Amino acid sequence: MKTATAAIILDKRWMKTDNTFAVKLRIYFNGKKKLYSLGVDLNESDFKKATQKSTTQIKKLAPIQLKLSTFQHRANEVLSKLKPFSFDAFERAYFTNRDVYSNVYTAFDSHINDLTINGRIATAESYKSAKASLQSFKKDIQFSDINKSFLTRYEKWMLNNGKSITTIGIYLRSLRTIYNLQESVNPNLYPFGDKKHQYSIPESRNIKKALQPDEIAKIFHADVNGTIKKYRDLWIFLFLANGMNVVDMCNLKHSDIENDKITFVREKTKNTKRTKTRTQVHITPPLKEIINKYGTKTLNKDDYLFPFFTKKMDDEQKHATRRQVTKMINKYMKLLAIELDIKSPVTTMVARHSFATTLKRANVNTETISEMMMHTSVSTTKNYLASLDTESIENASSHLTDILKAN
Repeated sequence: MKTATAAIILDKRWMKTDNTFAVKLRIYFNGKKKLYSLGVDLNESDFKKATQKSTTQIKKLAPIQLKLSTFQHRANEVLSKLKPFSFDAFERAYFTNRDVYSNVYTAFDSHINDLTINGRIATAESYKSAKASLQSFKKDIQFSDINKSFLTRYEKWMLNNGKSITTIGIYLRSLRTIYNLQESVNPNLYPFGDKKHQYSIPESRNIKKALQPDEIAKIFHADVNGTIKKYRDLWIFLFLANGMNVVDMCNLKHSDIENDKITFVREKTKNTKRTKTRTQVHITPPLKEIINKYGTKTLNKDDYLFPFFTKKMDDEQKHATRRQVTKMINKYMKLLAIELDIKSPVTTMVARHSFATTLKRANVNTETISEMMMHTSVSTTKNYLASLDTESIENASSHLTDILKAN
């Protein structure tokens, strides 16, 4: 009878910017293999040292050696009990067994693995940051340790270490999610909430910064060439395409274009909604010009519209590419802003805020803007509507081009 095997390997298909690779768990069975991210990155030298069969431990690698050994032991233990073996059965047993969840960091690792396996790399990175912050505060935490007093002290510690209210809120909401993943939560001991014995996560009100119409027009009409022109044009694409996020631009395929419209499902919401609502973007002449200039030249409808992602990339590689594209746009837009004497930040996020604000200034109703941006919460936009007719989208999109021409 064929048996499944587990091994800890270094995935050298994609080097990260710090010259490290992702460490993964490889499960091999009957000629097939699957790789699972473990939330650990190492260079080749450290990986060799961390996995060497020796009782000698290198001080800085000792925690990683222990972690990798635990992953290996856990995988072997699960495989020994799976009769017959299937990858689905292994994943259910390895990643969802709650017996190991008394330790908060073990629960974090399991959830990060779940997110990574499902391709939610950016969210996984956010949870890694939350876990790292918590570990800096306290090395070992059981769920029984988490109460109002603990959370209050953790918030004060983060404030003293220069963390913003926004960051504190993100980290504590991540911890709350991990806490909620426990199979049995005693409501009388639940530490999060507004009751006297509970801790309320702080919220900040960010002032969304948007560019003025004359600043947007300066960017649109700037006489630039070469690399700075390329990333200026990509910024304009994001602005004109309903304030599109970079990841959604990278994910666009030629099949998403039909009858002068782009329709797509937002990456941010595709894993959170049972019904996949598609966003619609009317292709105005400036958008068409950018697509023709920078889009891939292919007859295959399944190919990506822009040359950022490839079919061979896994989710981690796509995440790294998306971050690099964002970094390059922000870098060159900062240089252009200095050249144009624009004092406000000019980033990919500002493009999204500016899209909404520009339409609001043009008296486009809030419901239309909400639909175009695919907001899912009434706290983001007022009077959110479930649908929007095509004519409203086209009329709203034309406002953007008209404003640019007018300036």
